[in-house]
Amino acid sequence: TRINAATKEGLEKGLAEGLEKGMAQGLEKGMAQGLEKGMAQGLEKGMAEGLEKGMAQGLEKGLEKGKEEGKKVGERLAKEEMIKTMYSNGFNAESIAKALSLDLEYILSILK
Repeated sequence: TRINAATKEGLEKGLAEGLEKGMAQGLEKGMAQGLEKGMAQGLEKGMAEGLEKGMAQGLEKGLEKGKEEGKKVGERLAKEEMIKTMYSNGFNAESIAKALSLDLEYILSILK
């Protein structure tokens, strides 16, 4: 009976310690796994959103830049065409430069 009481007390104490230790280890492991999985999912989602936003912003800026460059090229080509047309209608390089307020060297480079 004394042995049974000591055994019972030891068993209860052992179970309590085992349960406490097991729960602590389980909680620690669960939290670590949850944190790792959550961080991985968050990183993946964040990268996907960042990539999507970055692509949209890049496309928008690219279109703006393209429009600006296209306008410049269009203006340059129109000016060159005007110079060639004026020349073919009898204007000389000096009069074209004067009429359009452009450098004579630029006019001559277009007419070559």
